[in-house]
Amino acid sequence: RPPPHLPPPPALPPPPVACPWSCGLRVAPSSLRSHYDGCEMRLFSCPYAPYGCGHSGTGPDVRAHAADDKGGCPYHRVRGVVQLCRRLEGDALRARAAADADGRERDERERAMR
Repeated sequence: RPPPHLPPPPALPPPPVACPWSCGLRVAPSSLRSHYDGCEMRLFSCPYAPYGCGHSGTGPDVRAHAADDKGGCPYHRVRGVVQLCRRLEGDALRARAAADADGRERDERERAMR
């Protein structure tokens, strides 16, 4: 115990912890969450997962899988169709949102006229 006239010693920061994805990085516990979210060694799903691809792996693995025309993601080979589907889905969502907004405006006008 230090003598009463001396301030207590400063608290030591917690020791660094290893990345749970085994990338080799050791970070302060307070920084682990931000590293965890951006670590290239965590598991990623193929960008074509919404269309049926079940592949997952590290960031580099999934990027190579999704970009490979020969033996990689079968959905990559039909990416034009997949991109068209994505665009049509986006168009449909925007149209539905616009129709919902128009319906709310119409309802508000009808309520105001009562």
